[in-house]
Amino acid sequence: MDFGYFLILVLLIVLIAGFIQGLVGFGSGLVMVPTLVLFIEPRVLIPAVLIHGLIMNEVLAFEARKHIQKLKIAPILLGGILGLPFGAYLLVFLSPDILKILIGSVIVIFGLVLLSGRGFKVQNEKVLSVPIGVISGLLNGSVSMSGPPVILFFANQNIPKKNFRANTVTYFFFLNVATLLVFTLMGLITVEVLVLAGWTLPVALLGIFIGTKISKNVNEKFFRRIALILVSMAGLMSLIGGLIALIRSL
Repeated sequence: MDFGYFLILVLLIVLIAGFIQGLVGFGSGLVMVPTLVLFIEPRVLIPAVLIHGLIMNEVLAFEARKHIQKLKIAPILLGGILGLPFGAYLLVFLSPDILKILIGSVIVIFGLVLLSGRGFKVQNEKVLSVPIGVISGLLNGSVSMSGPPVILFFANQNIPKKNFRANTVTYFFFLNVATLLVFTLMGLITVEVLVLAGWTLPVALLGIFIGTKISKNVNEKFFRRIALILVSMAGLMSLIGGLIALIRSL
């Protein structure tokens, strides 16, 4: 591909990713990783996306700071940090392809159930908060998919849009900090990673600005539907990716 076209394509994808992140509070990695991995080496792309996520979530968390529900996210964050290292060990003992298939199947099922209007509202959230966080951390450490358990949990509890966005971006910010530390210790934060993250970040922030402005005019029902569709797409992509890799290995 001509370098000029490559540059335009990358920046367009990053702009869309930033827009979605600003609109619902998550989803930039869902857009960037599956598309840009076709052109950029994963060992460079994924840490760069992590840096993007860290900065974008910091910006969004500051913007939404008045709506953060600290008591809701604290136990989930604790569970997420506890689950991170165990996710890495899980990856050693289980096939990542099998994990992606299992995880993707569960996410798609729950996403479709919630999209249908059904739910399983939990009265005592504290009972499930830490386990939800642990599962999120396990997934982040094993297959880099920390979002779906938390998003589905918040959607299931019908948390208002402003609190939903504020809670998710704050949770992901702190989880990304912990993940960045792990990546740094593993030597994954290289000059190539910093260069890629640096020259694409302004476009991502522009997307966030546009998405945040539009988000203020999106009603609660439509917002929840967008969030659930994005999560279901993530689960479907995980499922398909795992199946394709498993078939190729046979």
